[in-house]
Amino acid sequence: MRAGRFFGGIMARAKQLRFTQSDLVRAAYMAGAGYNAGEIAEAIGRGATAQSIYSLLNRHAIRLVPKTRAQMAITIVVNRALFESIEREALKRGADPRELAGRVLDAIGEDEGLSKLP
Repeated sequence: MRAGRFFGGIMARAKQLRFTQSDLVRAAYMAGAGYNAGEIAEAIGRGATAQSIYSLLNRHAIRLVPKTRAQMAITIVVNRALFESIEREALKRGADPRELAGRVLDAIGEDEGLSKLP
């Protein structure tokens, strides 16, 4: 029997939102761009909730990009050899390559390396 709500002795099935392929693509893109589940749900509409977005992404092994209010997610284009180098270093450290790349950028910013760029 499917999970539902119990009303006056009658088991009523909760209406389940059906996500389309387009919804999944949009949610995955927004998750990668740093939006949180509530923001994604609002963009998709049709009764989507933060919890339903968490479930959708989880079913497809898609992670939300964790960030604090002081952080933002960006998409950058890098030389393939550079990213492969970051991947190798991340593997040695047991880290995610994208997170390691973010830490490298943080270190450059903290070291005032940006002022030394041409």
